[in-house]
Amino acid sequence: MQKSKRKLPTWAWVEIFAVALVVILVLLSIFSPVSGHLARRRAGSKGYQIPKTYSDTAYRWYYQNLSSRKKEAYRLICAQLPDYPSRIAIPYLNEKSLEKVFTAVSYDNPEFFCLDYKFGYSHSGSGDYFIPEYVISRSTYEQRLKKLRSAADTFLRDAPVNGTDYEKELFVHDKLVEQDSYNDGDEDMIYTAYGALVNRSANCEGYSRSTAYLLKKLNVRSCVVTGIATRHDGKKSNHMWNIVWLNSKPYMLDTTFDDYQIGNDDGDRGDDTTASHVYFNITSSDIAKNHTLDQSVFTKQCTDASQYYLTKNGLYFKSYDQAREVLPDKITDALGRGERSIEMRFTNKDAFDEAKKNLLEGDDIYFMIDRANLRNLRHFGNWVSNRHISYITDGQFYVIRVYFQ
Repeated sequence: MQKSKRKLPTWAWVEIFAVALVVILVLLSIFSPVSGHLARRRAGSKGYQIPKTYSDTAYRWYYQNLSSRKKEAYRLICAQLPDYPSRIAIPYLNEKSLEKVFTAVSYDNPEFFCLDYKFGYSHSGSGDYFIPEYVISRSTYEQRLKKLRSAADTFLRDAPVNGTDYEKELFVHDKLVEQDSYNDGDEDMIYTAYGALVNRSANCEGYSRSTAYLLKKLNVRSCVVTGIATRHDGKKSNHMWNIVWLNSKPYMLDTTFDDYQIGNDDGDRGDDTTASHVYFNITSSDIAKNHTLDQSVFTKQCTDASQYYLTKNGLYFKSYDQAREVLPDKITDALGRGERSIEMRFTNKDAFDEAKKNLLEGDDIYFMIDRANLRNLRHFGNWVSNRHISYITDGQFYVIRVYFQ
């Protein structure tokens, strides 16, 4: 007689699966701490002192938002990376988790401009390893790192170190825009703080990373964020800008878009290289007109408008009548400071259109300049001609900027 094989009932398979799952979870809970302990031992055997935390954690936004195991991997990588190891032992992490750690290391540490955008990972019986990829040799990196630090010291030589965080931020923003040239080509280092501060040529990454680097040196909290930006011509591209904290409140800051060399406007600015301030401490809802933030890297909303530059300086108007009332004094003050342009913004299209009609196409700007020149009689060198005036306009943000010669 042929015997039939007995099949396990469904409930038995469920129990087997449950037991197996528990075993796997137990093993992971046992070996993950062990892998972290082994990684620390390997680092210690090479002479590295791995900190348990950072005294400057407030300036490491991405590190703050990692889990404890990811933080340990971050600290192990940061401690050893300057010596150009071929691999770094870390606690066990899956690939997605390690990508978060790599992003945090890159975004929090502008001095690690030696890193490529990609990395390797290996897992074997001997442990788990992060495998960095470098874009320049160690000797070149060490030379350039010295140049970067020297350039930063020179840049900050006249910084208002005893001023408010707002004043420090304004100093970094204005000077960086004035001295740098925007470059979206494929030249070496344009995406780094080195490119912005040493070569003075950078793309949005270089502007943003150098802004964060300089602000940290002035003890101002900031971080870089990424997303998609749309220029005035409708072109969309990947973009990086900053978040800055003032009095514990976050503000958006886009140093790149405040550099008019990128052509994000219509009109003629002559040879003026001073910064715009349309994107200086702007709110999340305002910048959303042409920026889409990657919510996976920054989830908070910047809602406070009190530190927005144009509001703070009385250059954000609800109507043209309001602007006409104060602009003569604002132009007088600007010329008295030796400035050769004035920027204003309107809250609505009607006010913006009326300003263009009366201020630019009409005669109002000429009368205002004449009044400003009369008020600056004692400072003849600050006089400007009302015959040589140029301007740019931004119909998306309702901005007008007038240039004097």
